[in-house]
Amino acid sequence: MRFRRTHCVRFVLLFFLVVALHAQEKIDSSPHTIQMVSVGKGVSLEVLDWGRHWQTAGSANLHLNKPVIAGHSIAGEELSYIGSHHPEKVAGLIYLEAGYPYALYDQANGELELDAIELRKQLRQFTNGYAQEPVKDYDELIANLERVEREAKKHQQDMGNLPPTPVSPRMTPGLFAIMEGRETFTTIHVPALVIFAIDPSPISGDDPQAHAQAVRQALMIRDKNLQIAAWKRQVPSAHMVLIPHATHYVFKSNEADVLREMNNFIATLPAAK
Repeated sequence: MRFRRTHCVRFVLLFFLVVALHAQEKIDSSPHTIQMVSVGKGVSLEVLDWGRHWQTAGSANLHLNKPVIAGHSIAGEELSYIGSHHPEKVAGLIYLEAGYPYALYDQANGELELDAIELRKQLRQFTNGYAQEPVKDYDELIANLERVEREAKKHQQDMGNLPPTPVSPRMTPGLFAIMEGRETFTTIHVPALVIFAIDPSPISGDDPQAHAQAVRQALMIRDKNLQIAAWKRQVPSAHMVLIPHATHYVFKSNEADVLREMNNFIATLPAAK
């Protein structure tokens, strides 16, 4: 299957997830919404939304035979869930600027948010029925306490005297719940194309605001390089692509590069039977 601007490509949207499909004629009676969305001249997306129930609704009810699934940004979490829990249902996964810690946990360096979420779950043992049941694993709890302490100190050092980052107005209650419910994925069991955008030119300037932005950009570049190294170390079979002069919305800023890499990756996958 080739992706061209002149073709009307059919997609399934699972939250921010985009699923590449072949046309399906079978009727799906499962509860979901359908909407046609025009995204450009001669290009429309058929959006089918089951919420976060791909594993029970999407694959079975669409009668898909090992589709290739692509996702952008936080959709990497959904991709890794499928790749970890249901690898037999897909032929491959495409991460479009979606390979961050929510998609792959860096086992060598940890990740403060994910480790803090896990620690909170472990600490609930002391408040939820602790009188009835003993703590399941003291050693793991203590190890995670120490891990989060190290990471919190590192974060404090990184932030230094930087002014606080304004809260994004896009952080809706729904998105917040998704971020809070993240899992820890340490590997992927299916072929994967992982595309990272290389940040634009460094920020420069002498004023305090420009300095703060430059420091934050340097930290983001460092963390991105660590994440790329984690993919190479933990998922050596993944095909890594770094696209220079690109933005987080890499499919917009570098459309031709993304389409070329997607087509090349899909061409390497076994044909669906």
